[in-house]
Order: sequence, then structure tokens, then C-alpha cells
Amino acid sequence: MQTMMVKAEVFRLEASFGSQSIKVYYEDDERRRAIEAEERREREKEEEERIRAALEAEKRKEREREEEERMEAALEAERRKTREREEEERIKAAIEADKKKEREREQQERAKAAIEAEKRKDRREEEEDRCQSSDAEKKTEDDEAKERSERAQETKRKEREKDEEDRLAMEVQLLLEPPSSLPQVLQELEARIQSALALGTKKEAALGSPADLEDRGAGAGIAESVAQEVSFNFRTEAPALPSVPAAPVAALASPREPQGRKARAVQQRSPSPGPRAPAAAPPKVPILSEEISSPRAASPRSPRSPLGPRFGLEQYEPYERFINHQLALLDEELRSVHAKEPYVQEQLQALEVQLRAVKLGWTPPEDLQRNSELRKAQEENERSEMRWRNFQATKIQCLVRKRQARKKVMAVRKKEEARVQQMSVAAMRQRMAEQHHKCVNVVTLRLQARWRGKVVRRWFLQQPEERKQLEERQRQQEEARSKQLSIEATRKMLKDRETQRLTFHAVKLQAWWRGRMTRQRYRAVQEERRRLQRQQRRLQEVSITSKRLQDVELQQRTRAAQKIQAG
Repeated sequence: MQTMMVKAEVFRLEASFGSQSIKVYYEDDERRRAIEAEERREREKEEEERIRAALEAEKRKEREREEEERMEAALEAERRKTREREEEERIKAAIEADKKKEREREQQERAKAAIEAEKRKDRREEEEDRCQSSDAEKKTEDDEAKERSERAQETKRKEREKDEEDRLAMEVQLLLEPPSSLPQVLQELEARIQSALALGTKKEAALGSPADLEDRGAGAGIAESVAQEVSFNFRTEAPALPSVPAAPVAALASPREPQGRKARAVQQRSPSPGPRAPAAAPPKVPILSEEISSPRAASPRSPRSPLGPRFGLEQYEPYERFINHQLALLDEELRSVHAKEPYVQEQLQALEVQLRAVKLGWTPPEDLQRNSELRKAQEENERSEMRWRNFQATKIQCLVRKRQARKKVMAVRKKEEARVQQMSVAAMRQRMAEQHHKCVNVVTLRLQARWRGKVVRRWFLQQPEERKQLEERQRQQEEARSKQLSIEATRKMLKDRETQRLTFHAVKLQAWWRGRMTRQRYRAVQEERRRLQRQQRRLQEVSITSKRLQDVELQQRTRAAQKIQAG
């Protein structure tokens, strides 16, 4: 299109100015265009050379940068190895410090345990001293009570009070356990009552009158012989009956049996069970066997039955002891100078009636009242004992709670101290865990090996070669793993940098290409503008030239016309 426009312009100019001037102008224009094309080619060549030099310089810079990166990677690997060695040394030092702290802690615990043992020993000695002092106080109190009882025997009123206390103590001892029916024991009691009646008859026949009873030796001899005969007959008649544990009357009548104040109060509140027998000397009525008269057998808390105190013969001994006591008192009446045969017979008959009533299951109201009072006293004693035990248990619980609270406080304090001590190395351990996880494996293995059993450690130490090979293999694996990680990281870094560099070059080339195209478009626009300006100038020149030619032609015609007119 542009060529056609140029040819049309040339034809028009040739038609206007002539072929020779147009040819010269066209040649000049062609020469100028050739010169501009040559200059353009030179500029493009220079631009290409400049771009090639820039690319070479960039490649050189990239090679230098890669060389620097390789050197930096080598230096970084060397630094990493150095850091790993330093970290291993720090880990070893930390492990040694932990071991040292553990040993110190164990020593402190042993010292604390020794101190606690010493304190416990001191407390035990203090408790023993307190017990000894309390025993001495009890002994002193017992001596004072004995002295008071000895002083109380000086008067008749105190003697009656003592007899009343003895009788109440005996009744308390007899009624501590409710009796029930046992035919063999009751038969034995009935036989002993009959033997006592026979004893009274024999003594009356032997002595003749109450006045002759002053001869204590003869009466005592007859009583002892008859008692031995009765006890011998009873043992031969009933060999299958087990010995019933019954306390001796002297032990039953002792005023020192009720130890507590409540028991003494119960003795004072208990009503009289009937006609009281006169005070007498210790009885001499024989018991079933000699072992019953021992203090050990007289204890109500030593049952003979393997099933307990309620399933043996012990539960039937209170009435037997009571009747033995009554028989002993009657025997004393028989052996005293004031004995009356009808009174003794009435007492024995009343005792026999009471025995038969007991066989039938009858219980006197006084016994019921005494039983209720004794039961209340026992319940009160049990409640008091329970309160005392609860108090002791509460005190022990308080001591235990205080000890546990102290232990908790010490544990919290130890944890706080350990946390404060570990805060300084927390960041270092975190970095070690993040950067070198193999150190964690090493520490874990060492900690596990430290807590393994003695046999495992011994077996592990018995194989040094295998252990060395295992350590070497583990070290190689760790080195290969770290090397692989470093290689992968280096590859990734190089790949990222290559991508970044290619992106930079692509952007740079795109910018260069856009600039080049923009410059080309700008040059084309400028060329078109200059061409249009030249064309417009040529047109103006052509118009001016044509006007001048017309003026010249007009002048020539005018001159010709003037010449013609003048001629």
C-alpha cells in the first residue's frame, strides 16, 4: 500500500516537475533511506551485541554466584558438623549434669530418709518415755488407791462400803455376759448345793453346838475333807464334762476389778439384789479344778471355745460363780460361831429355788435392772471408747494429712525448682529437637539404657564388638540421614534459586522485548510522521513552485502582450 502511494506520488511529481528533477529527488530519497536502514541495522547489531554481552556477564555472574554458593555450602556443612559436635558435647555434658543431679538428689533423699528415721526413733523414744511416765503415774495412783483402801478399812463404815463395792464388783463381773440354760452346768450347781447341805449336816453332827465352832481347826479340817470328797466325787461322776472356767471368790471379791469411773458409778447406782450375806473371810469352798483358781483362767476375756465366748461353756459361768460365792458365804456362816442351822437351811432352800427358777428360764427383776444398767454402762463405755478411738484416728489422720501436705508442698517446690532450672536450657533443647532429631534418639536410648535392668546392662556390656558395630552403624545411618537431609535441602535451595533466576530472566527478556517492540512502533510512527511531513512539505513546495511557474508564465504572457502592443 505504501509502495503504491509512493509510486503515485512519483508519477504526480513527474507530471508536475519533469522527469529529471524527480529522478534526482527520488535518488536522494533512496540514498537517504539506505543510509537510515544501514544505521538501523548497525544499531540493531550493537543492541544484539550489547544484549549478548549482558547475557554473558549474567552467566558469568551466575557462575561466580554458584561458586560462592558452593563454597558457602561447604562452609555451612563444616559449620554444621562443628555445631553437631558441639551439640553432642553439650548433650553429653547435660547428661552428665543430669546424672550428677540425680546422684545428688539420691544422696539428699538418703540423708532425708536418715533424718526421718532419726526423728522417728526420737519420737518412739519419747513415746516410750511417756508410756513409762504414764505407767509410773498409774503405779503411783494404784499405790495411793491402795493406801486409801487400807485407811478406809480402819472404820466400820468404810468396811461396809468396801463390802458393798466388792459385792457390786462381783455382780458386775457375773452379769457382764447374759447366761442361758445349760443342763450339765445346772446339774453340777445342784449337786454342789446338795453337797453344801450335806456339809452343813456333817459339821453340825461333828461339832454338836454352835459354841463348839470356835475351834476353827477342827471345823476347817472337816470342811476341807468334805470339800475334797465332794470335788473328787464330782470329778469321778462327770468325767466328760469340760472344766467350766470360774474365777475364785477372792478374785471376784477384789475391789480393784472395776478400773473405770463409770464402772464404779454403775456399782454405786446398782440396787441390792436381796438379803446381803454378812461380811466374811475369803471362802474355802473348793472349785472344780485347780486350774480354775489361777489368775489366767479367771479372766473373762480368755474364752476356751474356738467359736468365741458365746458358743462355749464360758457363757454359763456367771451364775455358777454367783452360786459358788453364795455357797462360800453360807460355808462361812456354818463355820462361824453365830451360825444358825434353820437360817442356813432357809438360805440353801432359797438358793435351790432360785436354781430351779433359773433352770426354767426365770430372771429376777433386780437382775434385769442390773443387766439394763450394766448394758447402759457397757454402751456408754463403748461409746466413750469409740469416741477415744475416733479422736485417735482423727489425730492420726490429721498427722497423715499434714505429712501428705508437706510432701505435696515439697514436691511442688521441687517441681518449681526443676522447672526454673530447666527454663535456661528449654530453648536449647527446642533447637536441638528441631534441628537435630538424632540427638533426641541418642538421649532417649541413653535414658532407656540407664533405666534398664541389671541383666540387660550386663548382657549389653558383655558384647563390646557388637556394641561398637551397632554404634558405628547407627553413626553411619545418622550421618547418611543428615547428609541426605542436607543434600535435599541444598537441592531444594538450588532449585528455588534457579526458578527465581529463570523468572528474573524471563521477566527481563519480556521487558526487553516489550521495549523493543515499543521502540519499533515508536520509530514506525516517527517515520510515518516524518514521511507525512515531507510529503506535506513537498506538496507545499510543489504548490509554491506551480504558483511561481504560473506567475512566471503570466509575466511572460504579459510581457509578450506588452511587446505586441508596443510593436
